[in-house]
Amino acid sequence: MLARLERRSPLLALRDATVVSVQYGLGMRNQEVWALALGDVVGRRAAVREVLSYGVLDAGKTQWATGPLRRPPIDALLAEDLKAWNAALAAHGYPTAVDDFLLRGDLGRLRRT
Repeated sequence: MLARLERRSPLLALRDATVVSVQYGLGMRNQEVWALALGDVVGRRAAVREVLSYGVLDAGKTQWATGPLRRPPIDALLAEDLKAWNAALAAHGYPTAVDDFLLRGDLGRLRRT
């Protein structure tokens, strides 16, 4: 549905669909989804470490709100969505190292620090 909108970039449409899939599949808050790195969602579980709050990564907000480290399971459907998103990033020349953001608001070449 997102890809069918006029003048909509297919990469942005896939990104937005992936946001919804990750948020639903892992039961995450908006701020947690945008703080995920590619290395946080490999294997059968994700690692929810921090939130993105006003453009800054903040581990304290997640730790104090939900406990030390949440590791929600990644089911087969979400794993396929993540695989497709990673392939799309690579195909468009975006970095896909474990410390790169899973989702990018501007699809710029930002890296976690």
